[in-house]
Amino acid sequence: MRTIEVYLFVALFLAIPIAGCNEDGKSALERPAMIIAHRGVNQFAPENTLPAIELAIEMDLDYVELDVRTTKDGHMVLMHDDTVDGTTNGTGRVRDLTADEIRALDAGAWFSPEYEGTKVPFLEEAFELMQGRIGAYVDLKDARPKDLIQAIQDHEMLSTSVIYGDPFRQFVMKLREPNIRIMPEVGNSRALLAFMRFLLDPDVVALSWGEPTEAFIDQIHSHGIEAYMDILGDMDNPAGMAAAIDMGLDALQTNHPDILLEVMGE
Repeated sequence: MRTIEVYLFVALFLAIPIAGCNEDGKSALERPAMIIAHRGVNQFAPENTLPAIELAIEMDLDYVELDVRTTKDGHMVLMHDDTVDGTTNGTGRVRDLTADEIRALDAGAWFSPEYEGTKVPFLEEAFELMQGRIGAYVDLKDARPKDLIQAIQDHEMLSTSVIYGDPFRQFVMKLREPNIRIMPEVGNSRALLAFMRFLLDPDVVALSWGEPTEAFIDQIHSHGIEAYMDILGDMDNPAGMAAAIDMGLDALQTNHPDILLEVMGE
């Protein structure tokens, strides 16, 4: 491992507590916070599929969260788990299957008969659907940074994408493409400052599990950085949504964008 890589990892792990597991600024609708649909609108369509993305666009949301993995033959596809078992009629690791093998699977029948025959999308297909219509919150599960950067550049989505993933891949992406909007996860002030120094000034940070303080959010904003938080689980309800909005967060990731829209009065 090169010296700069060792330095980066030592600095980050000293600063970061071990945890479990559309454009810049507010949306065009001037919502109190932007809305991120977790794996698409997954309550009404199968997750990480084109129909789930299309629903997010139709609801006029701000971002879709996408989980990106790479097939055996090098194609990027949308899949949260490392296997296809949970959301298709097939079995096996994404890394061990070719693109043709994955495309032969049914990614919708498990959800409802209405979506029978839905395919696992290539990332490029998702970007083609989203380009100029909604932002991409990319959870980089298993893909080469240079391949993801190329796909984002090809679809002119540098300003409308944020990249979540492991720190080293984010570091590599920022070095390759200074305009990429990386989104490291931070849990405290030390972690924030470490990421600012070693990840070349991130545009956005993802807040760790648990409820952040308004003071910490204010500190993030004081550096010109946006604060996004996933409110999945116990906070993904009207009361939790309202509390998160009141804290001044810039974007909220939810499994229930329809309810969040109601909380925001839309």
